[in-house]
Amino acid sequence: GGCIKRTGSYYAIRLTTTSGGRIFDMHIVGYYTSGKLCLGFYESFKGWCWIDCTPSYSEVVDAVAKAVMVVGVSYATAYVIANIAAPFVVAAFAF
Repeated sequence: GGCIKRTGSYYAIRLTTTSGGRIFDMHIVGYYTSGKLCLGFYESFKGWCWIDCTPSYSEVVDAVAKAVMVVGVSYATAYVIANIAAPFVVAAFAF
């Protein structure tokens, strides 16, 4: 089991090899609690988890970068990916 519950809007990003091996398996959930937007990230291949309610935009960028780095991507590349992905993550949960 993961550290996040699929009780709100839920997305998954999975990368696999051509033979079906897992490279990356990120789960992202957004939900409201006590009027606050909460975001949760769980990379199930490595077991990495991050949950925060009312995160700042920079905290979302950091969380995406850390999730990418946990599977072996370099710091610089992870932050390039995170800065591209973060606006989509924020927009996906702007409900």
